Amino acid sequence: PTIAYLGSISTTSGHNINLLPDILQNITKHNPKIKLIIAGSGDEDDNLKKILQEKHLLNSTVWHGRFTASDLDQLIDSNTIIVDPIDSNIVNRAKSSYRIALALACGLPVVTSDVGIRPQLIPSELHKRFFATPSDPDSYAEKITQLINHPISINESRSLISQSQKFSWDTLADQYQSILRA
Repeated sequence: PTIAYLGSISTTSGHNINLLPDILQNITKHNPKIKLIIAGSGDEDDNLKKILQEKHLLNSTVWHGRFTASDLDQLIDSNTIIVDPIDSNIVNRAKSSYRIALALACGLPVVTSDVGIRPQLIPSELHKRFFATPSDPDSYAEKITQLINHPISINESRSLISQSQKFSWDTLADQYQSILRA
């Protein structure tokens, strides 16, 4: 399996990308061949690379840079675990997450925290497997390691994809129209 962080490499995005080196370091202790794909760019690119280098993790990291939807086939596959590190401050509670929507649509596991809209997006039966303690790299690493050792089932993957349909443009537009008509 691989771990993938896809999105802004900037702490101002509301995501704790600074946790990625500690998460990866913890996981490589038990899974030395694991790779972390980082796709995106931002203000923290150089700093994140520096920390990964100091922790001797550059060989475990694949840097992709900016990406588009057409790049996703190269970045993720059925063995990918998406990571969405986030803290629980009041600002982040209002932010949505591209990584969550991507995981749902692809039927992939995602390790994140019970913050903001995430509990409504992720099926409740997967909360225990997917939700790490906010801002805690050890908790994130533990959840990812558990998913490596016990991958999600085909039925759980289908549940994620089914859940994503609730948030499609067509479904949401119909709901919005019904509210306007009421």
